[in-house]
Amino acid sequence: PLVGTVVKVIGRETPKIADTDATWRWEISGEAENPGATADPRVYSLIPRNEKPITVTGRLVGRTEGDEPAKAEATIAARLHEVKITDLGPAFGGTTTAVVIWQPGKGLVTLEHVITAHQDVGLRAEIEPSPSETPRWTWRVNEGSIVSGNASARETRVQRGTPGTIEATVEARDARNIVLGRAAISVSVTVSDEQIAAGKAKTAELAAARAEAEKAWASGDVS
Repeated sequence: PLVGTVVKVIGRETPKIADTDATWRWEISGEAENPGATADPRVYSLIPRNEKPITVTGRLVGRTEGDEPAKAEATIAARLHEVKITDLGPAFGGTTTAVVIWQPGKGLVTLEHVITAHQDVGLRAEIEPSPSETPRWTWRVNEGSIVSGNASARETRVQRGTPGTIEATVEARDARNIVLGRAAISVSVTVSDEQIAAGKAKTAELAAARAEAEKAWASGDVS
């Protein structure tokens, strides 16, 4: 069974005893929501709150003497829903413009498919199987990173101000605040603001030098 879903435990005795002579009494050990017998005394219902094992004990008790002709146990080990995070890449603008930085000994270097400081990265969560109710999402990131989008939405944005790794996690919860599943993802930020500024400055410097050279050439100054 899945965490957060209704689980029913059914008791059966052989040979069957009439309801007028005996009934079922239930006990539970573990963390569950709304545990209790149903209208049918042979059926016990509960909602697992987590993955920890839950033991349900059913006792067949005589109505007259209070004797216990039978007893049985069932262990329930619920599982979480599968949650995945998709990296959507740069969230806003400039996605087709390559980053240019200055590297000593190499000059201007064009970098493809990199994440820069203060650049939003889009993340989207998926959950399988789909819960009966739309889950509530909670996003968190490591120190030095921020959730720049909606931290309670299925799709959000994250960023950090310096090179390093964004460690993002997401939890899906139901209306009872039960964690249905969780996932994590790492995103590398490799280019700093200073590198981008230096690249822009060097690009402007080279453009100015080229314009000056072209002007001198046009005027016949080839020295």
